[in-house]
Amino acid sequence: MLTYVNENHAIGYDIHKGLKRNISGTHSVDGDYIVMLLNEPGDNKYDGKFKLKIDKKTFDVLGDWSPVSSTLKGKMFTLTKRVTKESDSLINENNFSERFGFVSDTLGEMSFERDGSCTYTYVPVLDAEERREQEITVKGNWSLFNKTVNITWEQNTVFTSGESEFTIREEEYSYSLVGENRVLFVTMY
Repeated sequence: MLTYVNENHAIGYDIHKGLKRNISGTHSVDGDYIVMLLNEPGDNKYDGKFKLKIDKKTFDVLGDWSPVSSTLKGKMFTLTKRVTKESDSLINENNFSERFGFVSDTLGEMSFERDGSCTYTYVPVLDAEERREQEITVKGNWSLFNKTVNITWEQNTVFTSGESEFTIREEEYSYSLVGENRVLFVTMY
């Protein structure tokens, strides 16, 4: 997802298998295409570089990812602009994990999988000096009814009742989940 683009620079992030990495780089015009060269930071063994060739008419993307590490293999991919139908805009169990796959607030991050599983990852604050403990991941299972997401959690110290209920909130340009005295915003839509 690109979050900022100016005359020749682009900034954003990508998420792959739950790993969120910042990307930044340049873009230029090459005939009917916009070419973007975007780099992940390089401080993670799974970081790499993207070359995207975007068709200015169809917005189709030809992509190439090459890893920083020589032990990994690169990957070529294509992305096609998805035309949304009225029925696609309705949120249901079939598309929920695509739209709400990764949500977060200042306390932690939650991810939802197609198979009905979910995780909540957070780093507890140890004391008043805000020293931190090790990251903790809590597992659960989700279900959707209308605009309510119900989650049954494994035993944990965050969702102590073992069950949570979140309401889907749709605004003009954003989606969020509201419940448990918090608002979790969709990180990537």
